[in-house]
Amino acid sequence: MNEESSGSAAGDEENVKCVRDSDTEVKSVELLNSTPELKTVESYQWKLGGSTQLSQLVDLLKANAIPTKTLSFSHISIRSVGAQSLGDALKHNTTITFLDLRHNSIGASGIKVFSEALCTNSVLTDLLLNDNRIGPDGVKFLADSLKKNSSIKKLGLSGNKIGDRGCQFVSEALKMNSTITTLFLGNNSIGHEGIKYISDALQYNSSLSSLYLQGCKLESIGANALAKGLKSNTSLAVLWLDDAGLNESVKDNLRNAVKGKSDFKLCLNGLNWESV
Repeated sequence: MNEESSGSAAGDEENVKCVRDSDTEVKSVELLNSTPELKTVESYQWKLGGSTQLSQLVDLLKANAIPTKTLSFSHISIRSVGAQSLGDALKHNTTITFLDLRHNSIGASGIKVFSEALCTNSVLTDLLLNDNRIGPDGVKFLADSLKKNSSIKKLGLSGNKIGDRGCQFVSEALKMNSTITTLFLGNNSIGHEGIKYISDALQYNSSLSSLYLQGCKLESIGANALAKGLKSNTSLAVLWLDDAGLNESVKDNLRNAVKGKSDFKLCLNGLNWESV
């Protein structure tokens, strides 16, 4: 279970198609289902990292002139400059609800400017930022903006090497945020200290319903801390974990923590849901 599958849920709604002819250039961006005013604007040729054509796309976003609510720009290396430009556009845009920016080497500097837009944008609900080399410093910028944001519901942060320190910032954001319902934190070099931060947030957060922690090194101490957070949490209904070398006693502790929670879905091996 990951954002790859959840991102595809946009399905027929995804009206922007990116066609790549290399890792560093988008050959064209086709705007489908164009409004009459945009019939003459069918495609853009632009180099990633900033160009006059990217500026045109950003201008259209600012003017709410793109006839779609979903944008998918994954795996096209927009890098920090491209993320900064899109962030600037989101400060003005009031129509885009789904944005997929996975695998774009955005980095901490790119996410800093991009995150500023989330402080004021109130329409974006789904944001996928997987595998963007954000790191703990970058996720701090994002976490600070999420304390103020009131629209993001699904957030993908897997594969960004945020580590335990990054989890501290995420935890602080979750204690204040009341809109995020689905959070992907897998494959982030998270150990038991990071899990303890997340577990602490679960004792205060009442909106998060799905949490994905695949690839985290829980260890017994982290799993037991997570169980404590689960017992007091009232909103979480889906928890996805890898086996992480946990013994059956520790797994039973996690099972008992969610026992009695109606329709709770628990995965402890990265493969199958358990009945609890």
